[in-house]
Amino acid sequence: MFEVELKLPAEHDSVRRELQQREAIRCGELTQRDRYYNAPHRDFAQTDEALRIRTERPTDDSASQQVVATTYLTYKGAKLEESSKTRPEHEIKVGSEESLVQIIESLGFEIAAAVIKHREVYEIEQFEITLDNVEEVGEFIEIEREIKREENVEVASNRIREFASGLGIDPTTHLRESYLEMKLRNDNWKRSQSFETSHFIT
Repeated sequence: MFEVELKLPAEHDSVRRELQQREAIRCGELTQRDRYYNAPHRDFAQTDEALRIRTERPTDDSASQQVVATTYLTYKGAKLEESSKTRPEHEIKVGSEESLVQIIESLGFEIAAAVIKHREVYEIEQFEITLDNVEEVGEFIEIEREIKREENVEVASNRIREFASGLGIDPTTHLRESYLEMKLRNDNWKRSQSFETSHFIT
């Protein structure tokens, strides 16, 4: 399975109005805590891979409110093209977050960072649309479509860009960075600012 995805900075209110006018199905709101791990045998930052434990909880009174907290283990391979965040992805639902963490960390995987986001989910046509408010990072929209064959990536990517344009979003502003990469970059910047400021404190 391949995840063809476009991530863009977006002002949520205007996008939400456009989705409502198009009668997109609102699937609910979730808070997701993502913990990313690095492998003991290679550096995922260098290979462009990701291993993630995600725990999500519904945060509104929609139909998703009937679902209890859920944990997933996800592996993402390296990105396949420059024009989107398309990459192979494999994911399983796990019954116990605590046991999964113990297994992963016992095998030598070390946590790299945690990302918390508040996600509003819509579905329309063959797209999943998420409005993401990522703590310490900002507001974004993700437009995603799953395909089974790699040769269909370009077609799916073009359709996603066309859909983004229809929402009033410039598809050329797409971001290839993950939320993890953005957060790590922001954290590094904050540490450098703190270090520079400390030199002026007497």
